[in-house]
Amino acid sequence: YSNHLTSLDVSNAVELINLNCYNNQLSELDLNNNTKLSALDCHNNQLAYLDISNNGSLTSIHCNDNIIKHLKLKVIGNIKNIYAYGSGYIYLDSGSSLYDSKCSVYSKPLTGSTLYKWYDGGISKGNFSNIVLGTITSDTLIAQFNQPSAEFDSNGGNYIADQTANSQGFITAPTAPIKEGCEFLGWYKESACINAWNFATDKVTYNITLYAKWDKNNVHFESLGGRDIEDITNLPFGSKIEEPSDVVRAGYTFNGWLYVADSGEWETWDFDNNTVTHDLTLYANWDLEYDLCLIAAEPNNANYGTVEGSGIFLPGTSVALRATPKAGYRFVCWKDGEKDVSNDNFYIFNAKQSRYLTAEFAAIQTPVLLSAEPSSYKSITLKWTEAPGADKYAIYRFQQSDQKYYFEAYSDTNSYVDNEAGILFNTYYSIKAVYIEGPNTYYSDYSNIKYSSAKVSTPAIEVSVNSYNSLNISWDAIEGATGYAIYRATSSSGTYSLVIKTPLLSYTNTGLTTGTTYYYKVKAYRNILGSDYYSDYSAAKSAKPIPATPTATAVSAGYNSVKISWPAVSGATGYTVYRSDT
Repeated sequence: YSNHLTSLDVSNAVELINLNCYNNQLSELDLNNNTKLSALDCHNNQLAYLDISNNGSLTSIHCNDNIIKHLKLKVIGNIKNIYAYGSGYIYLDSGSSLYDSKCSVYSKPLTGSTLYKWYDGGISKGNFSNIVLGTITSDTLIAQFNQPSAEFDSNGGNYIADQTANSQGFITAPTAPIKEGCEFLGWYKESACINAWNFATDKVTYNITLYAKWDKNNVHFESLGGRDIEDITNLPFGSKIEEPSDVVRAGYTFNGWLYVADSGEWETWDFDNNTVTHDLTLYANWDLEYDLCLIAAEPNNANYGTVEGSGIFLPGTSVALRATPKAGYRFVCWKDGEKDVSNDNFYIFNAKQSRYLTAEFAAIQTPVLLSAEPSSYKSITLKWTEAPGADKYAIYRFQQSDQKYYFEAYSDTNSYVDNEAGILFNTYYSIKAVYIEGPNTYYSDYSNIKYSSAKVSTPAIEVSVNSYNSLNISWDAIEGATGYAIYRATSSSGTYSLVIKTPLLSYTNTGLTTGTTYYYKVKAYRNILGSDYYSDYSAAKSAKPIPATPTATAVSAGYNSVKISWPAVSGATGYTVYRSDT
């Protein structure tokens, strides 16, 4: 342990009882031959898949701090497989017998993620951090992290975006995909297109993939060194195909055609019984006197990109796979089953065993520029929609004079403040989403264009009574403002007339009528080359001038009288005296 190991072969250690390989960098661990193994500690590695289905003697296991998405078990009650869907992993941490009714599996959400629910088959088992395996009634347990979603496999059609289920578990039917020369027949729950998805009644309880059914499909043959076999196109759904004849290769024995089943395993195509329900690639299966490695690579969708380099290789020889995205798409990573193995579109490795790899491509989303609004006398704030998967965004200024885009800056969020904007002219903007995948950088198309000019900020004002015929208007200083224009009306929706322009931060409006309500708005302005450039109006504030409140004193004027007096109040025509017994 703690040796920075990236691989470990214990297949010949059939008498192995205890294995401690924790604190390494293992991404694979084959224990199928270690049937006597009773204690396993493989925590803190890089394992995405762990198969202990042949290790019935295990009494202790610690596999936490890995990235496990699939656990394959010897049967505990009914359960055989445990999967993690979404942003999280699973692990076992048992100090007692692994194969008893009390053993638990634990969930480990990624940062910012939460466990949504455990599912026993399709039945919810709550969102506890761990669950006792002896309580599971089906053969499959699923840990769903975050709100579950549906991926749409258009099966050779155009890209359909994933959907996150709503709080009731429903998704909406997307716009029907398009596939040249084919009629779309609906979305189905499995690639064989047997059970249709009902958007009105079916619920998404954990991450699923729905498959497009077409009236016609295509079959591609990878002869892998044999003669070229012509593809079959526009084959009616559910048809059988004839086995190609004269499939030969010098020095090899032909052992049928292989395909990747829904389980992810290689299976031999049965030409007498199997039917074509989706676009299909069949690979020639060749045998030599010694073992060969079949390396098969495909894009996750043929409309998104192309893949080169599949073939049959001698063990230890170099394999070079190249993934090339089509226009509007980007390369994401190479996958071996559920595991990401490289984010370099040119993937080189030595053949050790047969592998089926998928080049993951994704659509490049162009953001929508929502607004370009002035935020000060020298700045404009931009906001745009997020592009799923984008690492950052590139901001461009568009020059109308030469109709060209000029790079301005990068932003890690979907907003940006240009602090070098001008008041005298409009500045035009456009945005690109930027995707960084290993050594490759992809840019979306330019977004729509928005423009604005800088503007001094709008002041917030207060209005207060100063005297019986005057009101005081005040505001905070606005950065870059030369002065302030004060406007007045006698109703909130009336016509506002200019009262005065002042460089100060307050103004006393005199000569007003006592008891009349006056409404005020203020604009800040900046003077440039003799011209004033104004902010928007402030929100209206109102008050009415009234006499000041007198300060009264009361003294005894005799056994049955009190004298009340007060200083004169400016503008008052008289005074009203009130009395109360309490």
